[in-house]
Amino acid sequence: GWNEFIALDSELPNEPQVNEPQVHEPPVRYIPGFLGDFKFNWKSGAQEVSVESGTVSVSAGKDVFEWTDLSELFIAPSWYRTGEESRIEFGVRQIVLSRDSRGREYINLYKNIKPDPRLGSSPAENWNDLVQAKYPFDGKPGISAKDNTGSVGAIIQPENANPNALYTLYLSMENPLDEENLNKRFSVLRGGVRVVK
Repeated sequence: GWNEFIALDSELPNEPQVNEPQVHEPPVRYIPGFLGDFKFNWKSGAQEVSVESGTVSVSAGKDVFEWTDLSELFIAPSWYRTGEESRIEFGVRQIVLSRDSRGREYINLYKNIKPDPRLGSSPAENWNDLVQAKYPFDGKPGISAKDNTGSVGAIIQPENANPNALYTLYLSMENPLDEENLNKRFSVLRGGVRVVK
């Protein structure tokens, strides 16, 4: 599983074959560089999960969802521009934790990057909606009685925020009961999210 994979040394030396001269070759990389600081922790009995990657972390217990051994983790690495110099970086841009494989109950932490003006008006309008924290990232729960689902999302920003990046946090669940229940779960989830920059 994840813990075994992440526990591998990020760089292991190549082993020379018998009767071959020792040549110092670059080490074999088993783990991609962007996962070098990735940490994953799952406590089955306590129904707690935590994920940390670079500048973001998410932890959630049974107050958010009743996690199971069949809960799923999805991470999405991506190339993106950051900072004043528009430096290109490769890193984890999205973390999704699903309660089960059906994917109807999940949390999603996503790093939105300010679009280049050359992309046109639609991406710019979407970015402006995020900056203004419009629905579905306005922090207000929504419930669909027809589908028996509920969701709530919000903008998560650190104190020293990069003006070219906005993090969105979203929770979706089945059988939400009422808005108070959704707000309670989302409040606990927000307390378990850390964004550094």
